[in-house]
Amino acid sequence: LSPADHRLDGKSLVQIISSEQAPSSHKNFNWKYGKSTAIREGPWKLISTEDKNELYHIPNDPAEANNLAEEHPEVVLHLREQSHAYWKQILSASSEPLR
Repeated sequence: LSPADHRLDGKSLVQIISSEQAPSSHKNFNWKYGKSTAIREGPWKLISTEDKNELYHIPNDPAEANNLAEEHPEVVLHLREQSHAYWKQILSASSEPLR
């Protein structure tokens, strides 16, 4: 795709990086690594593959050592729905598949 065909799906992080007090303009962050997708919303981070979900409460577990997916299925469901909606929107804006 040419640069003109790319849709900007992000927001600047300059204000957040520059100041500890700056509020985030993002409701959540989404990213993809290999066959995994991840979403961070509030204190939660969900990493998903086709057959596994890993849920972490980052303030209490910054090392991501305790998978809380089974204890908080409602959070997993919410974050998976948010992630799915995000990637559907991104993919519909581009004819190129995600790699």
